[in-house]
Amino acid sequence: MNSEEDEEYLVGCLSAFRDLSKEQKQLFIKLLSDDCSSAFQILFNILDDDLLTLEILDIFSGTKINFPSRKKIHKLLEKIQIYTYINSKNRTPESYQLLAKQYKKRISQIKAIVERIDYLLNKGLYRDIEEQNEVK
Repeated sequence: MNSEEDEEYLVGCLSAFRDLSKEQKQLFIKLLSDDCSSAFQILFNILDDDLLTLEILDIFSGTKINFPSRKKIHKLLEKIQIYTYINSKNRTPESYQLLAKQYKKRISQIKAIVERIDYLLNKGLYRDIEEQNEVK
């Protein structure tokens, strides 16, 4: 593709297709699923919003997104449980001991989890996401 052709497909170019009929939407989903991945059918069902779906496709077109494994997701959720429990108990030594026993980890590992999440929160990584969600 040359640069003139690239300009035709810049972010926002899909906004021309905002008003798809139900039939057109169904055809689009079938063709996209057939051509790329059946995961798009799931995306459309989850979002249940034609305009939002097109905007997401427009923004992320050509981008490969890798989702973490279930094991990774499980471990992250476990860390969240540890962090929120420790905070709910005002970070008492007993709360660290209880979780170390429950999760079969050393107290130092539990402390490392809490410190890492503290670091991420203070660094602002999650604060930005929370502020974006509050605006919606």
